[in-house]
Amino acid sequence: MQGSVFKEFSERTQSFLQVKTEVFFKINQLQEVFMKKFLGILGIILFIFGCGSNIKPEDHEALKNKNGELEKALAEKQKESETLQEEINQLKLQMQKISDEKTALENELKSEKETYSANMAEMQGKMEENEKLYSQNALKNPNISKNQEEIDKKNKEVESLKKDMNQLKDSLSKSLNEQKKLLADEIAKLKSQLKENEAKTQEALNKSKSVESQAEAIKKQIQEKEAMMNELNQKIAKLAEEGEKKLKEKDEEISKINQVYTQLVDELKQEIDKKEITITKLKDKLTIQVLNQVVFASGKASVTKEGEKVLQSVAKILQDVKDKQIFVEGHTDDLPIVSSIASQFPTNWELSAARAISVVRFFQNQGIDPKLLAAVGYGEFKPIVPNDTMENRKLNRRVEIVLLPMINKTEESTSEERSDTKKNEPIEKEKIEKLIENQKLEKSN
Repeated sequence: MQGSVFKEFSERTQSFLQVKTEVFFKINQLQEVFMKKFLGILGIILFIFGCGSNIKPEDHEALKNKNGELEKALAEKQKESETLQEEINQLKLQMQKISDEKTALENELKSEKETYSANMAEMQGKMEENEKLYSQNALKNPNISKNQEEIDKKNKEVESLKKDMNQLKDSLSKSLNEQKKLLADEIAKLKSQLKENEAKTQEALNKSKSVESQAEAIKKQIQEKEAMMNELNQKIAKLAEEGEKKLKEKDEEISKINQVYTQLVDELKQEIDKKEITITKLKDKLTIQVLNQVVFASGKASVTKEGEKVLQSVAKILQDVKDKQIFVEGHTDDLPIVSSIASQFPTNWELSAARAISVVRFFQNQGIDPKLLAAVGYGEFKPIVPNDTMENRKLNRRVEIVLLPMINKTEESTSEERSDTKKNEPIEKEKIEKLIENQKLEKSN
């Protein structure tokens, strides 16, 4: 019975031997119980030997009671072994401590083995001595043989306990070796995992640094783009303001041109009806075409009396125009200069230029600011119709008075800026398109 109890205990605790303190504590408890029961049996034997033939029936009864107590104690130990199973389950939580306790466990186990061997040797010696004393006393006292069967039974139990203890010792040693191997494997596995985790941690750290670098670069790009957008918005606002201002100025210029046009049409209605004068306007440009025959005699560059009347009517209206550039352009047909005037006007260029200058001088004499006046001769090189008929040649022989908006230095600078802006438009457009594309990508990410 006792052997089966220890065997069951050994089987239940075999897989949990790595927890050194608790297991050896239970082993020590079993050893103490064993020693107590052994000493109890030894006491009974000594009692029997000491009493000799004076053993009374009540002493036999006490011996039986003692034996019953032993069996009861063993039953309690069996119950304790079941309780031990529950305690061992709790000990699983302490398995992580085994790595630190392994060396101490091996040293203590060695010490326990030596102590156990010494105790067993001492017990064996006492048992042999007791058996010898028993044999000697049996010869002297025949009555003791009545308890031989009971004593033999107890001896068998003791032998069974010894056997169980030896099995438990072997099992402990085997389980410890297995546990050491498992621990070594687990430690190697943990080291491998630690190395792998360190590599992953380093990789994550590198990625984190890369992400931080990318974030910083993106932040810088955003700042640059915001600065670019602010600059573009300022340019747009400035251009819008300038455009609105220019539009207003254009409207005023067109209004003035329309006013001049109306005045000229009213003043020169008779000549217009005769188709000697043509007045055209295009937005802020006004052109007065006067046929040469109205202003000049054939081959001459001086203004005729009739021409002065017409030009006076024009000058009267142009005197109030202070913000327009007045260009006087001379034009001829493609017929060559006749020999009689070739010395004065070698080509149609000279003739057309001289006629334009005559009109400019006349306007100046009429009080028009000379700073607004300019003369140019185109000769036969800007016909309005082909020079293939007499009628067409008549139309091409003309003086054109062209009114255009004044171009001052500020406007020239603005014009240059516009030219530069146009040159930069593809670059700015490309930047804007790239900015929009990047913003789309950022939103999608």
